[in-house]
Amino acid sequence: MTVPSAGPVLREDARAGRVRLVVTGDVDLGSSDTGAGRAAVTDALGVAPERLLLPRQVHGDRVVRVRDPWPGPPPEADGVLVVGDDLAAPLAVGVRAADCMPLLLADPGAGIAAAVHVGREGLRLGVARRAVRALRAAGARDLLARAGPTVCGACYEVPDALRAQVAAAEPAAAGVTRAGTPAVDVVAGVRAQLAAPLDETLDGPPVELDTRWAVCTLEDTSLASHRRDGTSRRHAALVVVDPA
Repeated sequence: MTVPSAGPVLREDARAGRVRLVVTGDVDLGSSDTGAGRAAVTDALGVAPERLLLPRQVHGDRVVRVRDPWPGPPPEADGVLVVGDDLAAPLAVGVRAADCMPLLLADPGAGIAAAVHVGREGLRLGVARRAVRALRAAGARDLLARAGPTVCGACYEVPDALRAQVAAAEPAAAGVTRAGTPAVDVVAGVRAQLAAPLDETLDGPPVELDTRWAVCTLEDTSLASHRRDGTSRRHAALVVVDPA
């Protein structure tokens, strides 16, 4: 279903199994549980403010598994994994973005999910594939993948050398803007990485990237875009996982 954009939640899937997938609007979730933006989102989701966890994103490939609220400052990571069997109460985890891809991965029936931040560097490092490996290792099998708002390949202009660097790791990410200049296509790159086999010990059914929420942040002025505005604003993609 789609929630009206006047609220803190822009888009939300109806509950599937023990998992909900959510994209927020331009809301300041902050790093503490006391902000008004965080309270608005957690009220809408029905979780306690302290049970919304956001890592310190560093454009890397680390994926952390969480069971409880952070005991101290958020860890440096670009993926957060939750297993419902670990939980005593619902837990929401997410990543923030303003042009990079917020990627949600879940096996709703198993109650296993992850939120992943995939930018140009995360694409090069394969953070999406690392997250899938972590989900498979935790017991997930039938995975769905949902891309949140992200700058599209026709808008993401980069120097030719930078495109070549990313394409060396993922050829499908090499793109061209509408003006014919070099670009990185994060959506195409992530789609290719998710579709590729992992290894014989953690392999499973192919993971198909659902892009229904992947609105271009540069083109849609209602969304945060650092490339367009130089903004510190962010939207977020979240997964809410229920205990067994």
